[in-house]
Amino acid sequence: MDRSIPPGLVNGLALQLRNTSRSEEDRNRDLATALEQLLQAYPTDMEKEKTMLVLALLLAKKVASHTPSLLRDVFHTTVNFINQNLRTYVRSLARNPGQDGETPFLLKIQKKISWVRWRMPVIPATQEAEAGESLEPWRQRLQ
Repeated sequence: MDRSIPPGLVNGLALQLRNTSRSEEDRNRDLATALEQLLQAYPTDMEKEKTMLVLALLLAKKVASHTPSLLRDVFHTTVNFINQNLRTYVRSLARNPGQDGETPFLLKIQKKISWVRWRMPVIPATQEAEAGESLEPWRQRLQ
């Protein structure tokens, strides 16, 4: 699946995500449009939600590899897209353990995404370094 994602699609999505004036809703629409284009090339014997989830993650990986400076934006957009469009599907996967009784891999991914999403730094470290001190009042000066 990874190899069948056209470079032009990756480049186009990267250009759209690079535009900082676009809203989160616009970015989600851009990702959905790209995924719909990719879905047309895949057989219908696979569940649509499963295919969309895999393709969303692969497309995020491709865009981040293509333009590393977009890693945070593409990650944020992909997580929002999954939460808005595939939440029910991901939860159903989490509720139904695999044949061996283990927690599905996707549940672990969902937990990590939630953990990372809420722990992203609000103030970049470079601003703190430029100021010569922590911009958070409860922390001591940087040395």
